[in-house]
Amino acid sequence: MRRKTRTKVQKGLKIAGIIVGIIFLIIGVVLLIILSKGPKISYEDGIVCKNYFKEITIDMKTRKVKRDEIDTSLTEEFGITKEQEELVFSSEEELKNFLSNSVFEINQENQVFKIKNPYQTKCFMVKSTEVAEKAEGEEIFKLADNLYLLSFYSEKLTKAMYEYYQNKPYIEKVYLDEVFINEPINDISQTMYGENPTDLRGYHFLGTTRLGLDNYQKIIYDNGNPAEITVSTIGYGINYENDFLKNRLSEKSYNFILNNKDISETIEQGSRIAEAIVDSTTPNVKIMPLVTVTEEGYSTISSILKALKYSIENADVICYELTGLKHETLDILLESAFYENKPVCSVSSNIKDNYPANHGMTIAVSSLDRENNICDYSSNGEYIDFALPSTDIEEIFNKNSTVSRWSGAQYSNAGIASIISLVKTYNKDGTILDIYNFLRDYSIDLGEHGKDSKFGYGMPNFSGLKISDIDKKVPEFTEISFENETWEVLKQVKIVANDNIRINKWAITKNEGEPKQDEWNILQSITPNLDITREITENGKYYIWVQDTAGNNTVKDIQVDKVDNKPPKIAYTINKDTLNEGYVTINVTAEDLESGLYDSPFSWDNRIWSQENSTRVVKENGIYTVYSEDNLGNVGELDITVDVFPQEGKAELDEGNIITSVKVSADWNESINNNVQITLNKDINITGWQITTNANLPTDFIEVQLPIAQNNNNNYLNNNNNYNNTNNNNQTNTSLPNSVLWNNNTNSTNNITNNTNTNQNEVVNEPPQVIPRTEPIVINTSLNINTDYYLWIKDNQNNAWYQVFRIKKGELVRK
Repeated sequence: MRRKTRTKVQKGLKIAGIIVGIIFLIIGVVLLIILSKGPKISYEDGIVCKNYFKEITIDMKTRKVKRDEIDTSLTEEFGITKEQEELVFSSEEELKNFLSNSVFEINQENQVFKIKNPYQTKCFMVKSTEVAEKAEGEEIFKLADNLYLLSFYSEKLTKAMYEYYQNKPYIEKVYLDEVFINEPINDISQTMYGENPTDLRGYHFLGTTRLGLDNYQKIIYDNGNPAEITVSTIGYGINYENDFLKNRLSEKSYNFILNNKDISETIEQGSRIAEAIVDSTTPNVKIMPLVTVTEEGYSTISSILKALKYSIENADVICYELTGLKHETLDILLESAFYENKPVCSVSSNIKDNYPANHGMTIAVSSLDRENNICDYSSNGEYIDFALPSTDIEEIFNKNSTVSRWSGAQYSNAGIASIISLVKTYNKDGTILDIYNFLRDYSIDLGEHGKDSKFGYGMPNFSGLKISDIDKKVPEFTEISFENETWEVLKQVKIVANDNIRINKWAITKNEGEPKQDEWNILQSITPNLDITREITENGKYYIWVQDTAGNNTVKDIQVDKVDNKPPKIAYTINKDTLNEGYVTINVTAEDLESGLYDSPFSWDNRIWSQENSTRVVKENGIYTVYSEDNLGNVGELDITVDVFPQEGKAELDEGNIITSVKVSADWNESINNNVQITLNKDINITGWQITTNANLPTDFIEVQLPIAQNNNNNYLNNNNNYNNTNNNNQTNTSLPNSVLWNNNTNSTNNITNNTNTNQNEVVNEPPQVIPRTEPIVINTSLNINTDYYLWIKDNQNNAWYQVFRIKKGELVRK
């Protein structure tokens, strides 16, 4: 019994021991696993830049910080305190320690640190049929078939996942996002002194009437029932508070560079692009600004890709405002838009790279001026599809602007987007090919027959879409009145007319023939009555035209005789009889055949006026401006050049080291200066010189003596030649050159004589040693102005070369 009990106890102890061992084993394994994992890796960012950048430079020596050549500070860029900034600048080690907690790519050149960050947008793109894995905090956005945008919560995680996906076999390609500085197409100011602006007939954009889009709008207004069309503008945002635009904006507008709803204009042309589209389309066309550029001009590939994807899903027409940046992922999105029948209108100009205008799946246009000629800022190439007006965008956003109108290639691009929007108004689901053929059929061929590289298929014009045969009665004038008895700067002509149906437009011309298209003024509202007042600014015979919607015209001529807005004509003489006494007299006269000269008609400063100002005594050369005023306040001015007093000239030296200086005296004989002093470089071993007027090597040089080291006898004998240093004059005088200025048969500054009495038994000394000159060679000559002169020299090795120079008279100063 005891034995059985003992056996059971022993067995129980063994089992308990085994259980305890297993427990300890499990605990050990768990501890081993925990210890093997180590601390959890953190992907929270340390040091990041608050702004987009391509490169930041930190100069430890000057303590200067630049972001893409813009002066900034560590505090501004990295959000640190002034105290922290001082610590960072205290040593290179502190700076390296500061930057170590980042994903920056850092390159050090001496004491300058250059920083780049390819992960600052916290996203990148992958080309793959799918993205099978997803990290914590990762967002996957499908851009197109086989193209995805991956975004992350930190730069560190972005870098880690970028490296991770590069090693995945199912990922075909990984693209880093790029931050770049956008270069907008330049706006060209058309506001110039004295220029008469083209009459826009009540519109804000010349293209509206030049393309016949005003007529297209009329068809839509008359027929009604338009489809809702959305035009996305990818680029710069707009002035969304402007009255002209705010009722035409889509609620789906978005800022993809800042990821918010702020569509404020970042580059000052986005609003004018929208203005051109709004001006040339009907209210059913809405604009959807998609901002991809910051106020500082930064943009990213990812923001453009997202804007394109968003446009494909939410827009009918895409107006692409950017140019120049090419990227494989952009190609994929442009192809996607094409296959989804979403036309992409791409701006093209004379820049080095017209991407994406030169992409085969976008629509590109060249830019026309007011006369339908190609503008100098326009692009050309086989990719050009059409040609559109690009001038006369009115400034409606800045009331204080000194510019009233703008031009630029971006406005011809806005014009083609407008046309497609109007076409889609009644053909919303039409294919790109359908729309393209429609535009081609209504284009005016401006260049070579058919499609060419300048005009494409020509300029679309839809004026011919209006056909009316109903109304045959001409409008009637009820009043044409103006004052024609007294002189005025302009005349106000009141015109009143009516029509049995509707008056469409009116014009005032100086030609008997029917007005040209750009001479007509189209009424904003369709009405049977016309009651306007027009300014006439020139005398002559005028023809007043009124036309109804059917094309019936009525015309009446008037004669205007009392307009004076021309300044007086000014003439002058200069009395040089007193030149030897140090002064001359300017005598001024003026003539005004209209309202006549003012009682005090002359001024030299446009402030003090008198009859006595008709003469002025001057004692120095210069440009003197005289003013003359007529009885209506028209002021003429004339610049009078006085250049009769002696005045030193100046010289221009082309690249070279021969000439040290050129002094041009005040001694002139017409265009010839009688005393030009040329100083040559004394550090060159010059043995001869010559001045010519061409680049042909002269056959003769003026020999000059090289300074040589002498022996105790002050001469050297070698081969019976005696080198005599008897003439050490470095001054040379010449006369006015022809093709060659100096002939070798004339006097030379160096004498080389043959000593025939030399004793043949004498010992020949060492060869002469050339020593540096202590005084330069100085040439005095007479030269003509505005002539290229070639100053040739040769050295002791018979090498010859030249330096080009010219002389000019001194510039006159405005007095």
